[in-house]
Amino acid sequence: NNDKSAEMVSLAKERLQEQWDFEFTDEMISTENSFNYQIYNKDLYSHIISFLLAYDDDWGKNKLEELKISENIEGLMIKPNLVSSGHGETSVTVYSETTGSNGSILEYVTSKGTQGVKPKDTSFIFPEAGYYIARETWDADGFEDSSWAMFKSGFLSVVHKQDDDNSFQYYAKGHDIFVDPGFYGYVSNSLRRYLTSAAGHNA
Repeated sequence: NNDKSAEMVSLAKERLQEQWDFEFTDEMISTENSFNYQIYNKDLYSHIISFLLAYDDDWGKNKLEELKISENIEGLMIKPNLVSSGHGETSVTVYSETTGSNGSILEYVTSKGTQGVKPKDTSFIFPEAGYYIARETWDADGFEDSSWAMFKSGFLSVVHKQDDDNSFQYYAKGHDIFVDPGFYGYVSNSLRRYLTSAAGHNA
């Protein structure tokens, strides 16, 4: 009956909210210490929200606006050559074509400044998640030559991370200067244990 269906929908959204609170900080950054999960969680909830919007659901509408923030942060974490940050245990993503919703920072970045919305600032701090991201310029002219830096420090969760909770990357004039190489693999062995250790990460 309708009462039972409404009860089940309410329970489903309650469980979704619990998982949402686990997966994202209030700043809409993935708690899983990995660029891949910034994308994965955004895409997963996008599909769920699309279903809810088909039924004009208010919870879905509100979450869609929050998810746009996550998408914009994804754009900030992409280097000027359209290669993603390698922080945490992440596999590098190379953007080969424009992506992102209309009017987003992600669309602006992946189109190299020809579409979307140009960010107003050149530096961003997310204190809860422990991220600092900076870029020399967002101008479309010479887009890939702009300098970009990202520093991550802070404990979010035990998953997909090196032992020191730190990552620093610097890109300039088309080249990686300081890199975070990302993940080695998920099979526990002596090499993996070294690479995820504070000593290996700061070598």
